[in-house]
Amino acid sequence: MEELSKGFEANELRRGEAVTEVATNENGVKVRVGDGESTRGDYVVVAVPPSVWSDITFKPGFWVQKRLHSPYRFPQMGKNVKFLMGFNSPFWAGHKGPGFSTDGPINLVWESTENQAGSENEIALAAFSGGQDAEACEQWKASERQANYLHELGRAYQNANQAFVKGEFEDWPGAAWTKASYSFPRPGEVMKWGPFLEAGQGRLHFAGEHTCYAFVGYMEGALQSGLRIAEKLAKRDGILKNKTRYEQIRSLVVTGGKVFERRPTRQRITRRAAQRAFRRSW
Repeated sequence: MEELSKGFEANELRRGEAVTEVATNENGVKVRVGDGESTRGDYVVVAVPPSVWSDITFKPGFWVQKRLHSPYRFPQMGKNVKFLMGFNSPFWAGHKGPGFSTDGPINLVWESTENQAGSENEIALAAFSGGQDAEACEQWKASERQANYLHELGRAYQNANQAFVKGEFEDWPGAAWTKASYSFPRPGEVMKWGPFLEAGQGRLHFAGEHTCYAFVGYMEGALQSGLRIAEKLAKRDGILKNKTRYEQIRSLVVTGGKVFERRPTRQRITRRAAQRAFRRSW
C-alpha cells in the first residue's frame, strides 16, 4: 500500500473513509464517503468483496440483478477463519509432519514457515476452519481461544503446548470491511455473474479475486484482475495501443497440451480450457 501511494498526490489518496454511494452516468462517476463529501472521476473500480456491497448504494443498480431469478442478491463469499501460532521448536520432529486434517472444529493445519530462512525458534503453523466449524471457532471467547486451539492441536501433538509462544486469530467474516473470507461461487454463479464482473457497467468496473475465476481465493486472482482493469482503461483512453495481455490470453485455446490461436469457426473454448490458458500464461 505504501508503494502504491507514491504514485498519487497527497490530496488524491484518501484513507480511513467508508464509501457510502457510487453514482455513474455517461459523463463520469461520483463517489460519496461517510461524511457526505463527494469525489468525481472518469471511472470507478470497486475492489471490495461482494459481502460488503450492501453497505454501498449504487446508482444505477446492477443490471445483472434484474435478470437473475435467484433469492441470492450478490455472489457468494466463503466463511473461514485462521489461527496463526508461533512456536519455539519443531515439536513434531522425529515422528510426524506438522500438517494434519480433522473433521473439526479445526479442518486443516500446515506450517507457514516451511523452507523459509530462519532459526528453529521461528516456526509458525496455521490452523484453518471453514463453514460451520469457522462459526464454532468464532464463538469461542477471546480468553479461551488460545487454550481451545492448543487443546485441538494436542490431540495430534503432545508437546505442542510446551513449544507455543503466541497466537493471532484472523476472523475475516467478523471484520466490518470484509464480512467474509474469499469468494466461493454457488452453482451457476460463474456464468451468471462472471460476464458482468468482467465487463463492468458503463464507467463502473470491478477488481478483486472474486472477479478472476482462474484464481478464485488467491492473491494471484486479485493481481490479475488489477492488471486487467488497468490495461482495459489504458486502452480505452488511448494510452495503450496494442492488444492487452488479457486480450491475448482470451484469444487462446488449449488443445492437446498445446496453445493455438482461437479460430471461432473451427474451435470452441471451454471454461476448463480458459482456466488452463490463464494459468499457463502467468
